[in-house]
Amino acid sequence: MRTKFTHRFLTLALLLAACSSAGQVKSDAEQPDSEREMAAVSDEPGLIQSLVSENQDIQAYNSERNRLVIKDASIDLLVKEADPVIFQINQIVADYGGYIVGSDTWIEREHKFATMRLGIPAAAFEKSLNDLRSLGAQVLKETASGQDVTAEYVDLGSKLINLEATAARVRQFLERANTVDEALQVNQKLSELEGQIEEVKGKMRFYEGRAAFSTVTINLIPEIPNPVPEIAPGWNPGTTLNRAISVLADLGKVLLDVGIWLLVVGGPVGLIAVAMTWVAKRWLRRRPTSSL
Repeated sequence: MRTKFTHRFLTLALLLAACSSAGQVKSDAEQPDSEREMAAVSDEPGLIQSLVSENQDIQAYNSERNRLVIKDASIDLLVKEADPVIFQINQIVADYGGYIVGSDTWIEREHKFATMRLGIPAAAFEKSLNDLRSLGAQVLKETASGQDVTAEYVDLGSKLINLEATAARVRQFLERANTVDEALQVNQKLSELEGQIEEVKGKMRFYEGRAAFSTVTINLIPEIPNPVPEIAPGWNPGTTLNRAISVLADLGKVLLDVGIWLLVVGGPVGLIAVAMTWVAKRWLRRRPTSSL
């Protein structure tokens, strides 16, 4: 690590020295000061590295006492109705100082299903799981996991210290820049370092937030009664007799309907036909026969 720091500062020092000689020629009185500054730069990384080592030791000691563990859990819960349980889950989350990450509800076969993602403080992770389990009739499935990110967090902390120490030294070069070109080049390097610092801080905040609040996903599955299958009845003489009587009654109704139609419609037609036949016979009897 010390070699890395020395290489960085010597490279930057040589760059500034080259820019200074190209921009203007310094006086003999100024030259010794510049050389002394470069010598100081070469010695500076050793001091910075000692501070970095001390900070790393402190972080390692603290990480053993306060480890960063990201905890996640998932529960499939069988419930009678989803709506009352959703209300109770919101109450539990509020009591523990957590928050709702997201929720989704839908209807299947007239029953409501729900999925909720909860952010629970890590200190109340196990206790909140017990409370959530008690809300349902049965826990159908449960999974839990923990990811120790202490080492990654410590590495990021060490990287942050190195970047901030380098950035602090580059700011000193920026203050001693003699030309605009020198200032621009040093400022560009400083901007790159500050961007890396913010990126590292962002990752550290992510780990801190995920370790401080565990994620619990709970799936609410309503109880759906199974339909009772209909049993086919066996042979029953009484049922057969009832069906035969019903068919006979229907047949009698049909015959009665036919008789009514014949009486109402066929009666007058039959009378007319009989009358016409009688008239025709009478006419034929009265008709004289021709003589041979």
